[in-house]
Amino acid sequence: MRYLTVAAMALFIARGVAAENPCTNGSFEELNAQGMPVDWSFVNHVEVIEGDARSRSRALRLIRAPDDPLPETGLNRAWAPRSGQRGVMIDRIQGGMEFWYKAVSATNNNLHFVVIPMNDTAWEDTGAPRTEFTVPAHHVGDGRWHRGRLKYDYSDNPRVKWVHFGVRLLGGAGEMLVDDIAYLESVGPLLHIDRVRFEESEIAPGHRCALHAVVSNKGDAPAVDTRVRVSATDALEITPDALDLGAIAPEGRRRLSWQIN
Repeated sequence: MRYLTVAAMALFIARGVAAENPCTNGSFEELNAQGMPVDWSFVNHVEVIEGDARSRSRALRLIRAPDDPLPETGLNRAWAPRSGQRGVMIDRIQGGMEFWYKAVSATNNNLHFVVIPMNDTAWEDTGAPRTEFTVPAHHVGDGRWHRGRLKYDYSDNPRVKWVHFGVRLLGGAGEMLVDDIAYLESVGPLLHIDRVRFEESEIAPGHRCALHAVVSNKGDAPAVDTRVRVSATDALEITPDALDLGAIAPEGRRRLSWQIN
């Protein structure tokens, strides 16, 4: 049985299946003469750190100050723009990106992981959008490493030749540690809770409300035997406390509601 718990919007991410990894130096252990990880390119303030890695010895720290004049901080795979050469961009146009992060601080959900489709000139001009993962707000400042997975599929676009695996800190101030970026052939089921809203009762305002949410599977395999459970303090009564959803197909979703007294 697979469980989701709505508690400060905490979310269990189902396990996927790892495959051969074409994302070289994804743990940032191999450095060049300038002391930066080989096979990666960087924008703005990115540095190698030791002693606070998710695995092995090194990780990356990405930082944005409140008055940073550049619009973003980030990293991509190493490549020569408009060269017609792959460099070390990922040559799989369908699959998944796996990554680990520790979100130190953020402004307006500005911490992102991206898969960027690139054409055969090594430029982002394919007509296809980027595929993005936004770091959940409740992960920011908790001091923990979190695993993220992102499904992408550009197989129906003949203009997409390669993809970047990237990280972005956009807009306002923020800081994030990143480690262990990898390609996955399949991410498996990826369950998300979103569109959460509370609707206060017109009959008993301040004493009763409805909780509405949407559970979706953003992975590439069915999520079977899915159950959603809401947790709250002992002073609140939730009806029902758990809902059995059965299987949720890839790109499938369920709209759910609970009564809270």
